[in-house]
Amino acid sequence: MDEVRKKENVLELQREIIEGISKDYFSVLLVDLENGQIYSYREAGSNGKRIADFCRSYHDRWTELLPAYAKDLVSDASRENFLEELSFEKLKSTNEDYSFTYEYMSDEGVLYYQARVSYVKKKDRTRAVVIGTRDIDDLIQKERLQKEQLRKAYIQAENASKAKTNFLNNMSHDIRTPMNVILGYNQLMKKKLSDPVLVDYQKKIEQSGNLLLSIINDVLNMARIESGKSVLVESSESIVDMVEEVSNVFGAMAKEKEIVFDTKMDIKHKQVLCDSTKVKEILVNLIGNAIKYTPNGGHVAVDIKEFECSKEGYGTYQIQIIDTGIGMSESFIPTLFDAFTREATGDIIGTGLGMPIVKKLVDMMGGTIDVESVLGKGSTFTITIDHKIGNEEKDKVKQEDLVVSKHSLEGKHVLLVEDNELNAEFAKIILEDCGLYVDLARDGFQCVSKVIEKPVGTYDFILMDIQMPNMNGYLATQKIRAIPEKNTIPIIAMSANAFDEDKKKALNVGMDGYISKPIDMEKLQSQIIEILKEKAGS
Repeated sequence: MDEVRKKENVLELQREIIEGISKDYFSVLLVDLENGQIYSYREAGSNGKRIADFCRSYHDRWTELLPAYAKDLVSDASRENFLEELSFEKLKSTNEDYSFTYEYMSDEGVLYYQARVSYVKKKDRTRAVVIGTRDIDDLIQKERLQKEQLRKAYIQAENASKAKTNFLNNMSHDIRTPMNVILGYNQLMKKKLSDPVLVDYQKKIEQSGNLLLSIINDVLNMARIESGKSVLVESSESIVDMVEEVSNVFGAMAKEKEIVFDTKMDIKHKQVLCDSTKVKEILVNLIGNAIKYTPNGGHVAVDIKEFECSKEGYGTYQIQIIDTGIGMSESFIPTLFDAFTREATGDIIGTGLGMPIVKKLVDMMGGTIDVESVLGKGSTFTITIDHKIGNEEKDKVKQEDLVVSKHSLEGKHVLLVEDNELNAEFAKIILEDCGLYVDLARDGFQCVSKVIEKPVGTYDFILMDIQMPNMNGYLATQKIRAIPEKNTIPIIAMSANAFDEDKKKALNVGMDGYISKPIDMEKLQSQIIEILKEKAGS
């Protein structure tokens, strides 16, 4: 009797365990893989009883039940997969447990069910499968709702991103257009000045204007830096020239505050491959802050050193900006590079964006920035970046070649496409100063009409503005590229938009080059000469 009771207790315990495990399933069937016989272990609720009724109707034979159940209760969309997943052939040939979802046709409509297939061994070592079915309709509907919410959020974020991009492009264009006029006429004024004092003033206006433009570019690019869309545009540049250019801008401010402003350099290779705009932006922020936050009679030093680099062909450049200014508290330093954070500094005004921009630009270049500061005593910023060393002789030869090649522009005919009157006037003057003959078109329509009307070979190249009324520069370029015998005229985009995607779009529509406003005549001449040489060679 004790043995009988023990066996009964074990069976009861097993039943309770099975009941607990199968609680989520309204139907639990065992299918013998030797003969296809069905044994029902659980028939909960109306759904469980419905499956049990099917079992009895088809004599508990799996091969008979399955097609009938699929035909009557499984949706058209799920039926083929349902029959394949639960076919007797698949059940016999598979060893791993699996599950799948199907659409169940209830009286109220489609419900989502999940079938779970688990393999077991019987006492006689033959195999069987346990098939549990549960209702997951609420779970599926919740997942679909979440997916729909995510889809809407994604679309909303995409629209916001496009709106931000459009805003930045418009801001870039609207700010750079007047800057083109300011810096352009400043260049023209330089040629007329002879008084050394006025020449010095003009030079400082030009340098400050260029740096303001650099700041505009990077502030407008802040969102792109954060999203990883901003890229480095590297060229061979002189470290000495970059530091001197920025230092000259702040020289007058330092003199006015009677600050001793020193620049020291201990470098072997001054020509490096770098993004000069971003390097100058870093220097503008750090030197500008050093002078701004250093009281009258203080001291600011810029110390540049070059060290041996483990990478062949590279130099490790260290830039230190040291000041005897107001310094920072120890508690503020950890938040220094967070956007819009500033320590209370009395009447000194700032946006709180300078340091975050510096940090992001240094990170982009693969460098490091360290800060040491003592409140009331001053700060030291140390930037360390590996730069590829440029070929100074090659750059020198390139400049000499450029001077010689400029003579080849004399007598060339250019079609200038520009809707802004002041920009057109300035561009016409500097182009004519190079010995070029200039024909002017006010929009894309006029440009295309002139190209069609004039004989082949009239224009040696076209300078094409992008944003114009009636027809923009992209569409005008596409139309010119579709004109037989005239579709190889070199076209250089000349735009107030300065983002990388603008340049890429210009090249994709068939333009040969891209120069952003304000126009740097040296860069424009270089690009024209290069493109004309390429066309002549091909």
